[in-house]
Amino acid sequence: GQVGGWEPYRDLTRPGFLPYLGAEQAAQMIRCYAVDAVPDLLQHPDYARALIVRSRPRAGEEEVRRRLDLLLRRQEILHAAEPPRVWVVLDERVLLRRAAPARTMYRQFDHLLDLCELPHITVQVLPLAAGIALPPGAIALVRVLRDRDVTRVAYLQQPEIAMYPLEIDRARHWLNKL
Repeated sequence: GQVGGWEPYRDLTRPGFLPYLGAEQAAQMIRCYAVDAVPDLLQHPDYARALIVRSRPRAGEEEVRRRLDLLLRRQEILHAAEPPRVWVVLDERVLLRRAAPARTMYRQFDHLLDLCELPHITVQVLPLAAGIALPPGAIALVRVLRDRDVTRVAYLQQPEIAMYPLEIDRARHWLNKL
């Protein structure tokens, strides 16, 4: 689960994403806000494939397969002996947006309902009419316990950029507000 285990996927990820993957695999808690799509960890394989093909129209079948493999490997933590607590806030637009064919969207909705049956996964939907200020993009806040020291990694995703902000407290504030 550490960075080295993800090395074969380096060519598929944004620069700097491998440390996030290592933190995600060692996480005690993962909190995130999703604005464009269902978060990677909660994606049904058919939905994930549709998103990959849509976002990478020039990708060959081998690249699509590798990207899907990476995603499914990441999702294995949800069924580990000691899985992280996952708390997701979905912007309602994620559920209304037709990101894939109808049958695939229904599979994704069923998948979310099944995941919500797991005691360590919570999914909340932020209604369009919530009337609160929203963060500038998707946020993931990962809490890792290493040798009794708590480490937090915040990851912000915006179109074509991804960054690890120095201000973890700001990411935590947004998530608490949501």
